[in-house]
Amino acid sequence: MVRLSNLAALDRFGADSSPLDQERAVRLRELAESLIEGGHSGDDRAFAMTVPGRIEVLGKHTDYAGGRSLTCATERGFCLTAVARADRRVTVTDLGREIRAAFDLDPSLETAEADWTRYARTVARRVARDFGPDLVGADIALESDLPAAAGMSSSSALVIALFSALAAVNELESRAEYQSALGDRERLAGYLGAVENGLAFADFKAD
Repeated sequence: MVRLSNLAALDRFGADSSPLDQERAVRLRELAESLIEGGHSGDDRAFAMTVPGRIEVLGKHTDYAGGRSLTCATERGFCLTAVARADRRVTVTDLGREIRAAFDLDPSLETAEADWTRYARTVARRVARDFGPDLVGADIALESDLPAAAGMSSSSALVIALFSALAAVNELESRAEYQSALGDRERLAGYLGAVENGLAFADFKAD
């Protein structure tokens, strides 16, 4: 967590950082600048993250069906910056494609859209169902250099990025139900697979 103004002033991660990290620093700065231009204060707490795509070496399309796969991370992926809101509204702005979606954290949220917003709505709906009514929404700015429909799991990366943002602004990791069910990286990965495929996980019901 950092102040939004600090992110907006970011130009590099450090002298020893790789060219890829330097590129990500620039992208995170641009995302922070967009949130400030959208009305947020530079003093607002911001959460910034990168989520890579992946290449499935073995087991294509088996992971979200409950099977196993052998994967490796790619250099391409999502950069995301999020700031909490005072209400349950979630806005997601794709800075690269200049498109925006807005909806509420609602356990009955409609997810029938045939475009990329289906993934965003699915995450919001599942978080609302699994973690209750006392949640806040977020203004989220993101950008991706993952090619769509190229077998690099852009949809899974988007699900992970959006859940991570909502978890951060709501401090879900401090909750007992989170620690009990999702307390390590392997269980969290299993849960995020369940968010995408709609299956039950631990005490969280299927959706």
